[in-house]
Amino acid sequence: MKTPILFLLFSFLLVTNISAQNEYKYFSLFKEHIPYDSLKKQMTIEGINNSLDGLAQISPDLIYFYLTQLNYLAKRVSNPDSNYMKMFNFNTAKERWKKSEWAKEQLDNIYRLTDLRIKRNKMESFLEDFITEEYRMPKLNVVLPVDSNKMEYYNFIYFTGKTAGPYQKDKDYFTSAKNAASKIVDDFNSRYKNFKDYSRTEKIKLIEDALKYWYLCNTKGLNKYKLTTDFDIWEIIYDTFKDDFGVSNAFLIEGGAVISFSEEFSKQFEYEAIFETGGNRMYTFKPKYRLQPLVNLGAGFKLKLRDEYSSFSYVDIKLFYSYNRLIEDSVITEQVIFENRGIKPNEYTFTETFSLSNTNDLSNMGLALDVLFPVFYFSPDFYFDAGLQVRYFKLSYNFDVSRTIVFEYTSGDPPTQTKETVNYAYDETRFIYTGILGFNYKFKNKFVLRSEFHTNFSFTVNLRYEMDL
Repeated sequence: MKTPILFLLFSFLLVTNISAQNEYKYFSLFKEHIPYDSLKKQMTIEGINNSLDGLAQISPDLIYFYLTQLNYLAKRVSNPDSNYMKMFNFNTAKERWKKSEWAKEQLDNIYRLTDLRIKRNKMESFLEDFITEEYRMPKLNVVLPVDSNKMEYYNFIYFTGKTAGPYQKDKDYFTSAKNAASKIVDDFNSRYKNFKDYSRTEKIKLIEDALKYWYLCNTKGLNKYKLTTDFDIWEIIYDTFKDDFGVSNAFLIEGGAVISFSEEFSKQFEYEAIFETGGNRMYTFKPKYRLQPLVNLGAGFKLKLRDEYSSFSYVDIKLFYSYNRLIEDSVITEQVIFENRGIKPNEYTFTETFSLSNTNDLSNMGLALDVLFPVFYFSPDFYFDAGLQVRYFKLSYNFDVSRTIVFEYTSGDPPTQTKETVNYAYDETRFIYTGILGFNYKFKNKFVLRSEFHTNFSFTVNLRYEMDL
């Protein structure tokens, strides 16, 4: 029974120890050279670990100055001129400036290849934290001796990620550090051979790993070990994102709702009633209708004008059919407009009625043509566009004015009736021109949610699907 318990306890302690070592990797690497017992009131393991990590990513040479300073502090040497504090600050500032200048050079190379702001922003995100805009080199009044071989000893430990035993003055650690750095470079070069076939995640992983050793990664061997990579870091950053934000021709399907817009149609008509008994009267009527588009459904094309998304990089041409609500403000209803009675002595009496009636032959149609250009990008998926809409309406209806005369005879014969009808047809087409400002949010790479504001104070919400051609 004791054996399983001891085994579980041992496993727990082993896992805990490994986790602690991984959590404080750099402190563990250099703990034999850190007088922590003398410094633990002033510093934490986590703080020392993070300092080693950050300094090494600026330049591994700084590890030497940092550890030397810690050892002098442990000996209670408080004078910054003699405890390597000023040496450490000076060299840290110098190496930080080198890294900043290097990062600016990488960005300059990228800028020469693209002037697209959103693409630049994406690429800058890998390098912007390295850049120091305001640089102040601290004063160095005293120069203390530097053991360059011990510096390479620490570099060797850092490059291998393993402890190296006690420092030996007579050993050539420069060669050891160079060989260890060479293995890192060889690994980068090996991974770079398949770079074009990598997924986006694998490419970004290589960028992030290379940035930790930025001082080793260049094609000209501009480092103290004269090592060369098959790539410059700016190249793999650019190659990773160069096809992003590329414009392609696409077929568009789009639909949505129209809010706060209607178009009024109205026309005045006149009818002259000529009476059987002589004389005449004019009748004027003016029906009014409004067409209110409710839903747009259409399709179109996105046509590429430039290779990368930017202002005026493409044009959208879309044709919509609109389902319209017909609002009858003042309509024609069946009604008697005039009535007249008369008599022809000893023959007949008559009644003539003039009536207005709707034929119910009412139809409407709506189309809209949109032409839009992108004008400003906040991000690849968040942008404004603007353009012109031409909306086409057609409204048709018919109505009749009838004159009916009923004759009643004094002879007792059955009454007779005559009827004549005048048909009035209304058929109008109209074009409405409005400017558009659209706000777009793209999601899942194929769908775009659009909000449109029109210069006639209408508002549209559409959903679009893009199919690359």
